[in-house]
Amino acid sequence: MNISFQKDAGAYVELVNGLNTQTKANTTAVDNVEITGKTVDRKVGAASSAANSLWQGSGKVGVQYDYSLASTVTLTLTGVLQHTSNSTGTWATLTDKDGSSNFSVTVGTTGSTATQTGGSVLHTDLDLAKAKRYVRVKITPNWSATSTAGGSDVDLGAQWALAGYNVLPGSTS
Repeated sequence: MNISFQKDAGAYVELVNGLNTQTKANTTAVDNVEITGKTVDRKVGAASSAANSLWQGSGKVGVQYDYSLASTVTLTLTGVLQHTSNSTGTWATLTDKDGSSNFSVTVGTTGSTATQTGGSVLHTDLDLAKAKRYVRVKITPNWSATSTAGGSDVDLGAQWALAGYNVLPGSTS
């Protein structure tokens, strides 16, 4: 393996916006409703329409979240990855090689007597070897108690980190 690749691995990772940051308040119109992320094209480079263009073989999706929950409320965020052959085609669930097709986290506690706040990144690694050209993430926020009076909300956004090209891209220097 080339020593420069070992020292500059970040040059071979492409970061892509997967979901613009947005705030979702705990209401019946938002609770348990999927939020669809941006369509990400896995073909890169000048030869993006050619059969020999570069494809990423692995990826990571990170969903950053910050929450404020009313006392006794929990929030579960569930992500599902999808793929399709063309950006206007039918989307199918992307199943990773370990058989998983979604990822989730639950925050907050029903035993709390005060406002609960925090944040982190929910992420999953995936093998894109069998994925079709276009991918996206869908996130579903699900509060344990839906409130029409407010008191609980979550800020969400997502990023893709794509790498593992079928061949190493050429140097840009």
